[in-house]
Amino acid sequence: MNKKLGTNRSRKGKIKTTIWLHGQLHTQMRNEAIERRVTQQSLIENSLKERYSEVTQMERDAAIAERINRVDRRMGKLEQQIEMLSEAFLLFVRMWLASTPEVPQEKREAAIQQASIRYGRYLDQLGRQVQK
Repeated sequence: MNKKLGTNRSRKGKIKTTIWLHGQLHTQMRNEAIERRVTQQSLIENSLKERYSEVTQMERDAAIAERINRVDRRMGKLEQQIEMLSEAFLLFVRMWLASTPEVPQEKREAAIQQASIRYGRYLDQLGRQVQK
């Protein structure tokens, strides 16, 4: 320890630090260091330099921006499709209301019962479609 500075600085401006690694990660790192014929210290130092370099950060930011743009384009398409479906449904309802006569008062109860049965069949069919 450098007593003048009160830190673990060496003459090269480096700071000594201790890290704890998982056994498997340490083995992988040691094997890679042997394979590349470098020290484990230089392997760790170069990995950290790469991780925190501005170029890497800019590449990461560009990749994130591209993903955001892609999601934004997809959302735009979805909004357009939802708007088209809404317009189509609104047109269907208007046409149905314009072409379907109102049920007379004396037949209304039978019509409500029939509508309830038909609506139940519709929900069953919808449930089968959703399960597919």
